[in-house]
Amino acid sequence: MKAFRASVWAMGAIAASCVAVDIAHASTGSGPTFEQVMQAPDDVDLNIAYAKAQADSGHLLSAAAAFERVLMLKPNAASVRLLYAVVLYRLDDLQGANAQLAMVDGAQLPVLERKELDKYRRVVDSGRKDTKVHGQLAAGIATNSDALGALVTEFDFTGKGAPREAGAGAVFSGLLAGSTKLGSSDDMELYGALAGYDRNSISGPDDQIQYVTGEAGLKETGRMGAWQLGGVARYYRLLGDPYLTEYGGRGEASWRLDTATTLSASAEAVWQDYDEPAIDAVKSTIGGTNDGARYGFQGGVTYRIDSHATIAATGGYETHIAGYKAFGYDAPFAGANFHDLLGSGVYLDVQGDLRWVSYRAVDTFFLLNTKRYDTDVFARAAVGVPLSAFSAEGATADGLENFALEGSVNYAKRNRSFPLSDYDGFGGELRLVWNFGDGR
Repeated sequence: MKAFRASVWAMGAIAASCVAVDIAHASTGSGPTFEQVMQAPDDVDLNIAYAKAQADSGHLLSAAAAFERVLMLKPNAASVRLLYAVVLYRLDDLQGANAQLAMVDGAQLPVLERKELDKYRRVVDSGRKDTKVHGQLAAGIATNSDALGALVTEFDFTGKGAPREAGAGAVFSGLLAGSTKLGSSDDMELYGALAGYDRNSISGPDDQIQYVTGEAGLKETGRMGAWQLGGVARYYRLLGDPYLTEYGGRGEASWRLDTATTLSASAEAVWQDYDEPAIDAVKSTIGGTNDGARYGFQGGVTYRIDSHATIAATGGYETHIAGYKAFGYDAPFAGANFHDLLGSGVYLDVQGDLRWVSYRAVDTFFLLNTKRYDTDVFARAAVGVPLSAFSAEGATADGLENFALEGSVNYAKRNRSFPLSDYDGFGGELRLVWNFGDGR
């Protein structure tokens, strides 16, 4: 019941945040109505105000039409044409955006608008490349109110009421991804991605965690949908020792119902090899180990509230078939995410996840004839500030926008069946993030 109340609290906090920010946007996003524009179609200022309001609320087609009306009346309005090019880019019309940017190139623009022009020219050119590469590097410091508890629940430590011990660690992460078009195809591509994470203790328990994951395959991207299918492999280490290797296949697809709503689905099937010497030593007695197949399925919906904010919800199911039946499980899960741009590149990201795990058989060897049930709750809120926001203008339209300071707080709760140890703790993280590559 306590876990359920924590789950409701976490999801309720996210929902409240989403509603509050949505109301704030609604109260500040008012502008001229379409009826007012139709009553004065030649009013340039009215059309510009309407176009900006439509773009801000995420109605990009209406914004594009309004900018077109303005440019018919004022074809030399370079600032308006730049805004029109940005809207076309957001509509994935790269050819149209490129044409509009070329028409602005020789115009007299303020310094910041000239930098914006150069920025979007780079972005559009990157989007039209046959081969694209992008990535992220991050480094920072993480703290946890009960680092020992977080560690022992990774190992399913036996013993309720384990002592609490705070800790801090240095964290590093990286991502490198790319794709290349196949022959003369405009949509079909080969893709690949490699990501890694490393945490090492600075104070408190020695809670080393490292993992590397890689994926490669085929994907196709269209105007209203996309799919990809490939192989995936992951390798995890705990306390400096090998813990888990898994490999298999993964596929996903997405469909845009309109300019605001996107549906998604994914499925994964992998084989898991655990490195657990204590369990390997008794596998002949218990009839197997933790090794086995894992299958996962997930569906979701993403809704763009306006040009600043998006909300997403996911739900799915995971199952593990282990050699020792008591290690096998079925696990439904759900999650929600809210992302908002607060101005000058500053962003807010709030997420929450719930997971319920029911193990398939009574554990007669390790858990004293107990059938295990787990409940996991996780909530996180992060605020990121690009270095460009510290400039006098609050923006630079250059490489500084790709660097951000991100601070986050999180709460996690893991309930385990007796005699396994539970976990309940808060954490925080401060890191410097660098996004690089095509599309930046």
